Amino acid sequence: MENKMAIQKWRNLIHERFVATKDTACNRRAIIKRTLIGLGLFVSIALIFHAIGLRWNESTSYPTGLYQLTGKSDYRRGELILFCPPDNPALQMALERKYLRFGLCNGGFEPVIKRIVGIGGERVTFTDVININQQRLPNTHRLQQDGFNRPLPQLDNFTLPDNTFFVISDHKPTSSFDSRYYGAIPRGNIIGRIKPVLLLDDRK
Repeated sequence: MENKMAIQKWRNLIHERFVATKDTACNRRAIIKRTLIGLGLFVSIALIFHAIGLRWNESTSYPTGLYQLTGKSDYRRGELILFCPPDNPALQMALERKYLRFGLCNGGFEPVIKRIVGIGGERVTFTDVININQQRLPNTHRLQQDGFNRPLPQLDNFTLPDNTFFVISDHKPTSSFDSRYYGAIPRGNIIGRIKPVLLLDDRK
């Protein structure tokens, strides 16, 4: 009798462990399935947004939110543009110091948003502010150092080559890392004009 009870006890224990293991495996499969479905939906939505020209901005140059690409030619002064930063030493330094985010542009940069303030053929001079063809741009003085007392690039006066642009951020001009420090943006680096669609509270 005792042997039968012991055998039955072991059978019950094995059955319980088998059922528990089976339930755990089922739960894991369900979690993995839901995760993959969620990831697939996220990627699909991101691809759709990208295909219709929507871009999400989290940089400090302009407010966080959703932006829309609106055109790719005849860029004019005053327009917001989305572009790939040129791969030069000043911008590689900015990437290392985390002024810029890593991305898929040549050089490892994420595309950024800035406003055109100068076009090819115009003269850029640096005084207490930026001057484009001797026209002063308010609130555009250059910093000598960043917030960690590291020196920032200081460009000499120059003339913008043809098919290039001088860009800054008029949203946060003091903290923006832009053409004041790395120079002209070639037309070929521009992805397109861009405009805000849905902006979140600017918490930066």
